Amino acid sequence: MPIKGSSINAIDSSPSNKLHKYLRLRIIAGLIITSSLIGSATIFLLYSSQTKQLETELSLEIELQTIALESELSRLQNIATQITSRTYIREKLEEYLQEKVELEALINISRPILADAMQKTDDVVGINRLDNDGKPLIQVGDPIPNTL
Repeated sequence: MPIKGSSINAIDSSPSNKLHKYLRLRIIAGLIITSSLIGSATIFLLYSSQTKQLETELSLEIELQTIALESELSRLQNIATQITSRTYIREKLEEYLQEKVELEALINISRPILADAMQKTDDVVGINRLDNDGKPLIQVGDPIPNTL
């Protein structure tokens, strides 16, 4: 009577079983390699797509912020231009610089007009008129901080 264990070993070592195991290993290796290649290609394509999308979104966001900042700066520049374009005060300042008007008269004339201009907008907390050397002549509202 043959021993069961020895017949199993004989069957496992037959050429057809070896071929079967070899083919299974090749199929499994092929599937793993194919899956890895498809997965890698998919990940690369998704990464490229997302990178382009994020770059586009970032560029758009930067452009929108730039437009908003330019708009705000333009608005503030218009306010500053309106305040400094007070013809009467500008003429009196020129007269003071030419020593035709006293400082006290310049201050008395300018302060009410500048205070009125300052009250017309919430964005202005103080107005300073400077002489040619950059020293303050007239101050209405909050002073300029020393740190500036």
